[in-house]
Amino acid sequence: MTHVGGTLAAHGTSVAVVAIWLWLFSGGGLISTALGGLAPNPPWLVNAFWAMPIIALFVTWKQLGFYILLYLAALQNIPRELYESAKVDGASPVRTFFAVTVPGVRAATTLVVILATIVGANFFTEPYLLTGGGGPDGQSISPVLLMYQTGIEQNHPGYAAAIGVLLAIAVMVVSAINRFLLEKE
Repeated sequence: MTHVGGTLAAHGTSVAVVAIWLWLFSGGGLISTALGGLAPNPPWLVNAFWAMPIIALFVTWKQLGFYILLYLAALQNIPRELYESAKVDGASPVRTFFAVTVPGVRAATTLVVILATIVGANFFTEPYLLTGGGGPDGQSISPVLLMYQTGIEQNHPGYAAAIGVLLAIAVMVVSAINRFLLEKE
């Protein structure tokens, strides 16, 4: 595992989980062994095609519990009377889902999509530790990792700051579009 300054200490939980994922997806790891001859060559995290999907799976898995809690809270706040009313009106379960449940969790959906957008644009630890800094061939580089490489490793802080400003603007625009589309009605 790679270590830079306080990176490992600052992201302790992520690093511990990254170590497990490195073991799972290494050439002789559990996933490759379980798949036998179906595992990719080169292994998952050094494969230009599979590295970013594995990182995306890791980030999704890591955030999933929080998002589920948000949906659970939203579901608990939907008044039971709405479900009873839909049942009395003869609505099918599918119709009840789309007429009561989906609108009832709309605010949570908006929040989850915006948070996922922000997390997706700002992850650093995962590609840095899982692929050794954006490898293979830069296929798993994230915007924040690019800022780090440009500003710290290549000593171009001005370019890194410009990337950061563009990233912030892009995240705000995408979040605003998501909010507009999800709250439309």
